[in-house]
Order: sequence, then structure tokens, then C-alpha cells
Amino acid sequence: MKDRFFSCMFMMILFAASAACSPPVPGGNNESGSTLTFTRRAIVDRQGFGYEVFSILVPRKWSFQGQVNWKFPGGIPQPVLTWRVNSPDGRAHVQQYPDMNFQWSNNPMMLQTYRVNGASVAQPVPAADFLTRMFLPSIRGGASARVIKRTELPELARYWKTVQEQLLLQVYNPISPLPARPVMDAEAALIEIQSDGGTSASREQYMVIINRAYMAVPSMYGPIQTVAWNAVVTSFVAPASNKKELSVPFSVMMHSAKLSPRWGVDCTRLTATCARNMLRQQQAIFNQMQQISRSQSEVSDMIMDGWEKRNKVMDGVYDRFSDYMRGTERYHDPIQDMTVDIPNTYENAWTNGLDYVVSENPNFNPNLTADTRNWTRMTPVR
Repeated sequence: MKDRFFSCMFMMILFAASAACSPPVPGGNNESGSTLTFTRRAIVDRQGFGYEVFSILVPRKWSFQGQVNWKFPGGIPQPVLTWRVNSPDGRAHVQQYPDMNFQWSNNPMMLQTYRVNGASVAQPVPAADFLTRMFLPSIRGGASARVIKRTELPELARYWKTVQEQLLLQVYNPISPLPARPVMDAEAALIEIQSDGGTSASREQYMVIINRAYMAVPSMYGPIQTVAWNAVVTSFVAPASNKKELSVPFSVMMHSAKLSPRWGVDCTRLTATCARNMLRQQQAIFNQMQQISRSQSEVSDMIMDGWEKRNKVMDGVYDRFSDYMRGTERYHDPIQDMTVDIPNTYENAWTNGLDYVVSENPNFNPNLTADTRNWTRMTPVR
């Protein structure tokens, strides 16, 4: 239960980090001789908190679609924000994909627990490998791609790492403290790709942000090393011939894209509150079990005592019935301190601890006739 809670909690904090605010990203040439008109578009979290959580400036004739859907992995609510902006001819677009969340551990049992709970299990990989080996094949039905250019975004990565730490320490921990402080890490890169078999007619760029939370989860066998990580992907697709023309709209859209800081804080608070309530409910169940055990112990002892006495009586009845049906009688072996069945047609039974001798003669004594003198007479069990 606790392992699943930690996994869901980290996924929520990592997502909330993306909701805190949007720092500047690299853009194209901002100078243009033409006049551009932009329209403000927004997304309201209608299923959740009910207020505006995202806004962006979109070229006036471009279409915009966006929404927030809530999922509940492991009982922890998790928002999924997606949006897409399309050019009038449909040849260019900017798209924010759903976050992809993963779990990893050095412990095979922990990995199995993740799988049973429905989590996606994958070892952390660099941004370019994630894009070409995991993300693009998943959205293109297995089609692969090669990286043409990769630009590291260290300032963006540091920003994400800082936001994660602030949300954890300032928002989450005061509500539901963790047994150990996780180590946060982030990576950001702008990657240009060429699809295998494709042409240079279109230019595809992807901004990939990967957040990681490393933690040693306590267990009865010692700490288990775990990694909860997620990837945020934004794509920029445009005809190669229109690269310069579209650099300004793309730059304006990405610089104007804003996620509400309030939403990031509220999502983190919600996660912490749900986690705290789950742990309290679990503890309340354990306390109730212990209370029932204490209050019923005396009654249980009386019931068990009566049960054992009845069983002992019934065992005797069944033994006597069995002896009658089989023609045997139960004798006590004093050497082995055990009960043995002896044919009831004999009145005399002796043992040396290994062998048994019976006789119809009431005066029979094997110590007088046998080579050894270690025979002991057995008595019937009444």
C-alpha cells in the first residue's frame, strides 16, 4: 500500500511541477516585416478545481483545442492536460502531449508490485533515447526516427528541478511528511528528428523535459532504491519551406504559454491530502482490528476452551467406536510415552521400546523367557 502511494505521489508532484509556471524556451527570429494578430485561448479545469489553468496566444486564424482530464491511478487523483494548435492549412502545429509516467527499482519484488498496480515500468533513459525509442514509436505505431540535432536546455532543467523541490518541501511535506527526502533531478532538450523513410519536406522538433525523483523506500529488508520519473513532450511541426515564416508564431506561442502557479500548488495539496487520508484510513483499520482482538480475547478463549473440550470428548467416542469396529484396544507404551493399538483378543501386552509382544496367558512375562530383560508391561487406556 505504501509503495503504491509513494509512486502515485511522485507522479503527481512531477506533474504539478509543470503546472507551476512556464519559463522561456528557445525561439526563432522575433523580427518580421508582416503584421501578426494573436488571440488569447485558455483551458479551464472543469472536472477538477473549476478555474482557468492554462492560457496561450494563438495566431488569429489558427485553431486551438485543449482540455484537462483527471485520472485516479492507485486512488491518487492525477490531472492530464493536453492541447494542440493547428495552422489554417493543417501543415504546421504545436502540440502538448499527455505526460508519460514510469516507475523503476533495483528490487524485483518492487517491480512486480508496480506491474500488479497497473504502473508503467521502465528504466530512466536520456531525453533523446526516450523520444526515439519510447515516445515516437508509441504514437506512430512502431515507426522509428533518427536524431538530426540535439540542443541541451540546462537552464530549463534547473528551473524544473527547483520547482519540484519547492512543491515537495513547501507544499507537500507540511501536509503529509515523507519518511525520507527524495532527490530530485531534471533534464531538458530540444531535439530535431527525421523519420525513417521520410523526406526533408517537414521539420519536426520536440522539446522533451524529463523529471526524476530518487528515493530509498523503507522495507522490512532494508531500504529499496526507487525512481519515479515522467516525461513532458511538446512538438513543433512545420513545412521546411515555411521555417523562417513560422519561427515568429511558434516563438510567440511558446513564450506566451502559461500554466497557473495556483493550479500546481492546489494539485500538490490535493495529492498530499489524499495520501494523508489514505494512511490515516489504513491506520484506523489496523487500530480497529487490534481493538476487536483485545475485546474479544476473553470470549475467544472461552470458545476455544469449550471447543477443545468437546473435541476431546468426541475424539474418545470415535476412538472407542474405531476400536470396536477393528477389534483393537488402545494401550499405553510407557517407554515411548505414546498410545498404540493392540488386538483386544489378548490380555497381556509388553514392549521394549521397539517391539511389542502380546499373549493370551495372563501370567506371560517375556523377561523370564527372552534373552533380554528390558521388557515393560503396557496397560490399557481407559
